[in-house]
Amino acid sequence: MTKREFGKKCVWYHVDGISESNLATLRRKFDLHSAIISELKTPTIRPRVEVIEENIYMVIHFPVYRKKVGSVFPAELDFIIAKNTLITLTYGNMPSISRFVKEFEKGRSDWLTSRTPAHLVYQILRHLVENTLAQLGHVQEDIDHIESLIFNQRAKEVIPKLTSEIRNIINFKQSLAPHDSILQSLKVALKEMFGARISPYFNEIEGMQLKASSEVQNALDIIRLLQQTNDSLLSNHTNEVIKILTLVTVVTLPVTLIATLYGMNVDGLPFLGAFPDPIPLYLILLVMTGLTLLLYIFFRDRKWF
Repeated sequence: MTKREFGKKCVWYHVDGISESNLATLRRKFDLHSAIISELKTPTIRPRVEVIEENIYMVIHFPVYRKKVGSVFPAELDFIIAKNTLITLTYGNMPSISRFVKEFEKGRSDWLTSRTPAHLVYQILRHLVENTLAQLGHVQEDIDHIESLIFNQRAKEVIPKLTSEIRNIINFKQSLAPHDSILQSLKVALKEMFGARISPYFNEIEGMQLKASSEVQNALDIIRLLQQTNDSLLSNHTNEVIKILTLVTVVTLPVTLIATLYGMNVDGLPFLGAFPDPIPLYLILLVMTGLTLLLYIFFRDRKWF
């Protein structure tokens, strides 16, 4: 657990990874309600904001994009907000929070002097939403790459990439979907604790969040259109292959039929016995070739291939 002080009105404690020792320290140092301690023991699926005694307890999820593996997963961040104290907790590595700490200590820590934990919450959420928008830029790069593959006649290679990207965008959407209601509830709770002057800061966050949600929906619409395009190209390719196989079958059908007839041990077949060998063989081959050429000319004239 790390501690950072910003004047007398704002002390920030950050816990990176929940453990029994960390929970015991939090319980002892801050006298937190047992309901909060119980919630902190395991990750929470459902985001929410609750006022418990003199603390605001918030659970929120942000998408984390791993470019090396090309996957997105939700990362949970918990806030415990008191009048002069902010506690943030993560379950495992959340790179955006680590970057925030470094960037904030370099250039923006003086901004919090004589301010409240609510202002620090604003800065953290603003950074996380900005990070989400940056990650959506990587998603757009992946979509552009998939589009390039599709229109370069590499549709088969696209299928696993499409599936992975759709999953990533859905994970983005699931992580961001509850944010509107969470931010509204948080703004109401902070207004009661710190006064109305804090509200404009979170109005800005709501605007940024709306932009992120809109970009996720646009990305989902685009990837679905690309999926439909890829399906159409694959279907068209399959139809072309089936058409060619069908034409080959039809063209060779008369030849197969003649060969079958002359393979039967019966009397009375044309050419047999009427000419000395091997003239009947040449005549039969000539008939086969002629029928094949006639069918080929017929199909080509109809523009069937």
